[in-house]
Amino acid sequence: MSQSHHLYVREAPPTFLAGEDPCQRLASHGAEALHSAELMAVVLGGRPQVATQLLATVPLEQLMAAPVKELTDRFTPRQASRLVAAFELARRGLQQGLGILPTISCPAEAVPLLAEIKDQRREHFLCLYLNARNQVIHKEVDRPPGIGPLRK
Repeated sequence: MSQSHHLYVREAPPTFLAGEDPCQRLASHGAEALHSAELMAVVLGGRPQVATQLLATVPLEQLMAAPVKELTDRFTPRQASRLVAAFELARRGLQQGLGILPTISCPAEAVPLLAEIKDQRREHFLCLYLNARNQVIHKEVDRPPGIGPLRK
């Protein structure tokens, strides 16, 4: 059985959207409709073509972790500061959860909530509290001090 793939506007190559101003597209279609290069162009006040070339050579994850000094090789100090500030705001928003409660309807949906203990060398006790709609309302991580790995 073959799966069909729907091409969303945000996945389309930026050249497909080259004639439109990213700020206007943001206002009319919303941020989720824009390609990553167009979002960068809005933040930096530049052209999407420049951001497209940059994203083709430097992964977005690497840009997100780069300090301002490292970005000034490719951007003006003001643009580098804007980019770092935008990434930091996104990180903080995700840490606070943006008021959206994650829903767990199967074990696989709980895995992202375990990220903080995935690289730990000892076992931890993690408890997810759910409401009647299977939304996570509280999370506790506990490992008693001085106690080693749990044994059967």
